Amino acid sequence: MDRAQLNRRCKKKWQKRNVRNYWCRKRCSELLLREGTCFGANDNDDTILGRAKEAIQEVILNDNKRKEDEVDDDDIPDWIPTMIEKFSNESVTHVKRLTHNLNDPQSAFKSWRHEDAGPDIWKRVSDSVYAGSQGKEKYCTLYRDNWSCEGPSYESFLSQLSYNRSMLDFGNALRENSRLYLQGNSLIAQLGTSIICNTRNILVWQLGGSSYLAYHPKKNSTVVVFGTLMSSSQEELSIIQRVGYNPDYIVSGFYTSWVGYPKAKNCTTATALAHQSRQFVLEQFPKANYLELFDLETLSGNSCCAEFSNCKDISKLSRSWCHGCVPGPINLVAEKVIQWLMKSPTAKETIPVHQFDNTLGRFGGTSCDMS
Repeated sequence: MDRAQLNRRCKKKWQKRNVRNYWCRKRCSELLLREGTCFGANDNDDTILGRAKEAIQEVILNDNKRKEDEVDDDDIPDWIPTMIEKFSNESVTHVKRLTHNLNDPQSAFKSWRHEDAGPDIWKRVSDSVYAGSQGKEKYCTLYRDNWSCEGPSYESFLSQLSYNRSMLDFGNALRENSRLYLQGNSLIAQLGTSIICNTRNILVWQLGGSSYLAYHPKKNSTVVVFGTLMSSSQEELSIIQRVGYNPDYIVSGFYTSWVGYPKAKNCTTATALAHQSRQFVLEQFPKANYLELFDLETLSGNSCCAEFSNCKDISKLSRSWCHGCVPGPINLVAEKVIQWLMKSPTAKETIPVHQFDNTLGRFGGTSCDMS
């Protein structure tokens, strides 16, 4: 029985039971539908009305949680608008404040490149995220189409994924007045948006494409994600310096321009570019804690590929790497990054932590030794 048939069956049973409150009937039907169940033939009125009350309680709790998550513009300090204006003055950025509910598929602003997907594709993605995670994860409008998945295979994978979702909230990880900066290609963009999407009580600006700035008023902490904004870290760091964003933590991924795609560059060239980037970052921000994620195997989602394949293993696709479904494998990486942040020192007077990656991954080629 497909979802549409199941929903019709649920509604018919409600109508037969003469439950007149349509809102209650609809909300409970949706709740039971997400759980993949319906009313049993022998369910009595008390059982059905009891489930309806549970559904109403869930709606009330979610509504209260949503109100808690709302941030008043009065909570924004003057330096945030100043920084946003500076970002806006950069020729490569297209700054936009995102005021919609990031978890509402009806507010999806990312296009879907496969026309045969249907007009309700983002709703289906949202339903699969909810079903696969048993309600622990939510769809996020920041995720791109070739990062998103839906269907039974994806839901099954997500149900078996073990990580602490609350760990991904940078409001829990970052200390007051701290700043995090992530740079790299689209795989780093996946990582950064996963952290932003799992954080409550924040304000978000899109800086262009898959690049974002998120501000947490209660902690006065910020996250800037540059994912594929420019072709090199030197170019992106120049923007960071002009804007006056001085990070306490830097997570540096690799750039496609280093390793070459679709034709891989040789290891000598690729590692030389990676070493130059590392040196440039450390020279510009010597007091920042620094974490490298240069290994493609760490970031790629080969066990649950997106790329419009809905969580197929990389071995079943004619490609050597893939973006993983989000939420998905990248959440495990995000959890490790958050753990690193929580262990790193924050005071700029202390000796910063530098964690280097000895492996530089290449698309469709062997890895290169960075040691």
